Amino acid sequence: IGSVQAVADMTDGSGYVVLTNIPSRTLIVSAKGGGNEVGFAGVVPSSPGSSSSIDVFMTTFKAPSDIANNNFSQGTDGWLLPNDLIGAGGLEKVSIEAHEEDVGPGKSGGRRHRHRRAQSSLNDYDLMVNTAGVEGQTSVSRTFNVGDGVTEVKVRYRFQTNEVTGGYYGSKWNDFFFVNIRTDKSDSFDSQARVIAAMNDFQLTEFDQTTGEMAWEELSLVLP
Repeated sequence: IGSVQAVADMTDGSGYVVLTNIPSRTLIVSAKGGGNEVGFAGVVPSSPGSSSSIDVFMTTFKAPSDIANNNFSQGTDGWLLPNDLIGAGGLEKVSIEAHEEDVGPGKSGGRRHRHRRAQSSLNDYDLMVNTAGVEGQTSVSRTFNVGDGVTEVKVRYRFQTNEVTGGYYGSKWNDFFFVNIRTDKSDSFDSQARVIAAMNDFQLTEFDQTTGEMAWEELSLVLP
């Protein structure tokens, strides 16, 4: 079960869109406002022909942090975290982990997303967003000013899901993730770089089937 894309434009400010004939699979919704606001959300319709709704909360630019902590050397200082940091079973939704470079099944061909594959780590720490046992969406963000002469911003990321190890690959249950880099220097769609993907967008061979881990990837945004 791969991805099918539907696009709807809103110009009346109602903020309401109806999509019909949606199959019973994970539906990922992304939205962009006229003021460069963005939002992402997902839902699984209960059955074909049923009615489901989803709220997409739009996010504007926050005040930039003056804490130099893009590499997590100061923990989560300067990062915007979920209001509730503890999920089901007492699990932390966000944590700082020791970096592991050698993850995933190894390099594989035929990638759907053509972002340059990451080669190495610049620090020894990673931020992990944990959604295990959590209903709904969890996200973190950071707003910062770039220095003089900076022409590109990069984010390294990797995806892991227990739906692979649980045998749900290829089903309507389809964990998804998003990574988004955007700048307030422009209101055009080119002002952001993003990955919005779900488990079934990838080949099963792209996962370590004992852990559900994928290899590191890199997303970059060239600044205007």
